[in-house]
Amino acid sequence: MPKSCIEEHMRLRQYIVNMAMRSETDVAIPTERELAAMFGVARGTIRRTLEHMVLANFLTKVPRRGYFVNHNAGIKYIRDKKLVGILLINGGLPFFEAEAARVMRVFLEQAERLKFNVEMVFVSDLDRLSEELAESRLDGLFWWGVSDNNISQFEKIDASGLPVVAVCTGKHQPFCGHYIWLDHAREIYAQFEYLLSRRAKRIAHITTVDKKRFISGCKRIFKKYNVPFCQELFMHDSEFKEKFPAILKNIDAVICRLDQADVIREMADEHDIRIPEDLQLITGFRNTDWRPTMSCKPHHEIISLATDKLVELMDGNNGDFLNKTDFDWNMVKGVTTKEKVRGMVQ
Repeated sequence: MPKSCIEEHMRLRQYIVNMAMRSETDVAIPTERELAAMFGVARGTIRRTLEHMVLANFLTKVPRRGYFVNHNAGIKYIRDKKLVGILLINGGLPFFEAEAARVMRVFLEQAERLKFNVEMVFVSDLDRLSEELAESRLDGLFWWGVSDNNISQFEKIDASGLPVVAVCTGKHQPFCGHYIWLDHAREIYAQFEYLLSRRAKRIAHITTVDKKRFISGCKRIFKKYNVPFCQELFMHDSEFKEKFPAILKNIDAVICRLDQADVIREMADEHDIRIPEDLQLITGFRNTDWRPTMSCKPHHEIISLATDKLVELMDGNNGDFLNKTDFDWNMVKGVTTKEKVRGMVQ
């Protein structure tokens, strides 16, 4: 799959901004040909990005000599404010889908509230992330979406002394550092409780999460509503196409991914099953042209807490460690669930 020109434009722009931050005097940047080779894109893309950076006052174009970093622009950019990098997932997003866009929106609101500048962090090799950060002029880093595979990199950055706060989304928590861990078992509990409070009883659940992690918690929630727990209605994502059609007429609710929800709607139409009258449905948060009921991370609460801690660290006040793991998911009412029954616990 070819690289996105937008992604490479943003990476080149960040490369130039970093040069402006680090240079003590105005220095020449590599030639268009050299930059094209470095970033693996056409010279036309390089040329357009350089022109944009001239207009933004980060570069000066000198006829017959090339482009020079405007050091004063870098100084002006960070004057009187801390500079915080934001790293989304693995640092290589070519575009923002629904959740990444929401994260950015809330993060920028916090930047305005706490008075710090923001720099997007783009990386082509996460194994070199800590080395690249050591060469930057960042005062701190906010990393959203640290997976299990990237925990070691987060711990390495934390050990380097750069203030960093992470939001971890994998199955495991880091061994050190300041972080918020989003336990997806809590999302599953919120989804079940939401459906049970709307008189759903036979609830199918399609998941990629190890069932052992949340079965006991689900049993407690079903007991709270005096509803028998049917573990046979739980299936792994890989079993969906094979097993789900056989149980469709024997359930009154389902928890699934958005792409699976589209398939289930088609199945329901074929069998004259009405949503939500006969079958209620909950999915995870994504952009869509219809309005299913969705579970959504409490982005504002999470990012507000994380940025408050990051500013505290940048000011030299370590305080208590931030190791929060008990955030609850929000439920966004759509057209695929019924109204809550009055008097039922929730």
